[in-house]
Amino acid sequence: FWMVEELAGKLAEIREVQSKRNEKTTISLVPQHDATDEWDGGLLNILQFIDFLILSDEEARNITKYPSGEKDDRNNADFLQHVAKFFRHNSQTYIIMTRGSKGAVAFCEGEVIHDQKTSPE
Repeated sequence: FWMVEELAGKLAEIREVQSKRNEKTTISLVPQHDATDEWDGGLLNILQFIDFLILSDEEARNITKYPSGEKDDRNNADFLQHVAKFFRHNSQTYIIMTRGSKGAVAFCEGEVIHDQKTSPE
């Protein structure tokens, strides 16, 4: 669902050029939905090149293979820890998970670093 090999090559090229120029480019990725419903597009293989991964709670559930259940289960502490643990080996990548009306959560190095609730109306 992501042409990972091609994308990895392009991202590596960007990082190589910026290194030679002593520059820093911020790269973010929004994975979107996997039309094949397999959710195994090699995302972990390209996170080394990504600064920010921005995904919805639904995408996070599918990518991390969190067990299906009630939709509200994705908002509990177990789900947040599951997502944090899944991405823990990518210390240079910040994971931003949006949760619709429930706000957003930021992860880094296997930890929840911020849990932003939406403001009451």
